[in-house]
Amino acid sequence: MGSRGLRVVKAEWNGDDKLTVLAMPEPPYHVDVTTTIELPKRRYGDTNLSIEEIEVALAESRDFSYLRNLVVFNVYGLSMTLPIHHECDVLVCSKSGYLTEIEIKRSWTDFLADFKKSHGHRSDYIKYFYFCIPLSIFDKVSEYLETKTKEEESIKDIGILTYDEEKYIQVKKSARQYYNPKKLFIEQQLELARLGTMRAVTMKKKFIKNIIKSEPTSATLENEMYNT
Repeated sequence: MGSRGLRVVKAEWNGDDKLTVLAMPEPPYHVDVTTTIELPKRRYGDTNLSIEEIEVALAESRDFSYLRNLVVFNVYGLSMTLPIHHECDVLVCSKSGYLTEIEIKRSWTDFLADFKKSHGHRSDYIKYFYFCIPLSIFDKVSEYLETKTKEEESIKDIGILTYDEEKYIQVKKSARQYYNPKKLFIEQQLELARLGTMRAVTMKKKFIKNIIKSEPTSATLENEMYNT
């Protein structure tokens, strides 16, 4: 039976790296063929996790739960209402109206590059600041920050969060309060929620586009099946 006589009936992703395909030969054959295609493992620096997976893990973690806090991703406050003049990977607004910024890093190189940023994650509205890093580089990061503290004392205020490949978030070092941060007024909290909604809609559009783009064609799946 050649690949030309194969018709794909169903294809389902089982996790991030496996695709199960159900196919049916064209008449006169009537036997279903099922196979699982294992795709190459993804790798992002020192982790296999995507930025979106880490974001969700943070939002679901005990310390920053979105059930108790307002959690917003990729915030760049250009408005007069919430003037935070640098991009924040994650902003967590507590019920008391204070902000925690979390900077996500997926590699040692990515972490080092952050210190080239001129803003230093400083803002009148940021109370706590954390690096969120792969557990595998925690020792190097901790040692580096300890060394940098000798050059700039405020480095000691930075907290460290780690994540493993099971998406478990740990607070390895609690952040200390930055200066005298301002509490967000209700209008500013609503502005943060608006930015979060914009991000959510953008992600949904991206998700829909990727689904349409990544839907396997019959020809592609037939070739994969006959090559496995």
